[in-house]
Amino acid sequence: MEELIIAIQELGQQTWMDYANVGATIVGILVSTIAVIVAVSVPKRIAREQNKIALFKQRYDLYVSFTKATAYIKILEISNITSKKEAVLKFLDFIGGRKMDGAHEESVRTEANTVLMQLVSELGQIKYLFKLKSDDDLGVYAEDLVNLIKANDDQEYMKCLEKIKKSATTLRTNMESILEKHLYIK
Repeated sequence: MEELIIAIQELGQQTWMDYANVGATIVGILVSTIAVIVAVSVPKRIAREQNKIALFKQRYDLYVSFTKATAYIKILEISNITSKKEAVLKFLDFIGGRKMDGAHEESVRTEANTVLMQLVSELGQIKYLFKLKSDDDLGVYAEDLVNLIKANDDQEYMKCLEKIKKSATTLRTNMESILEKHLYIK
């Protein structure tokens, strides 16, 4: 009977193997926890970086539209274009990337309106993607650009050209550095 009591007591005593099993279990739990944290954080970081890249691309495309829109007026000045028809053709070529020199007047007008509305829409998006507090200068410029392209004759075109030169200068002065500064995402 004594032997049975000693055997039972020996079963209740903890050996180094028991402590090793407990340690292995704790290490396993820690490794699993770390693996879960890493598995969640890596895709989250990748998604954040992809969002930054997508936002940069959208901002860059709008910045290019902005620079084209303001450069267009400089091109009109440098080229000394005095007729509405030449200005619209230059607009379609430079902004829209479309050569329509021999096209019917109605086709040119329709295409110019399409390109103009797209450009005005892009200029309107600048406020939101660049988090601007005010887009007053953009609004004035967009309105002047619409008036310039939709001028009825050469005389009205020249009046609109003088007006848009001022708004383009104001726009470049007030906005260009702000847009360049906010183009990159930290």
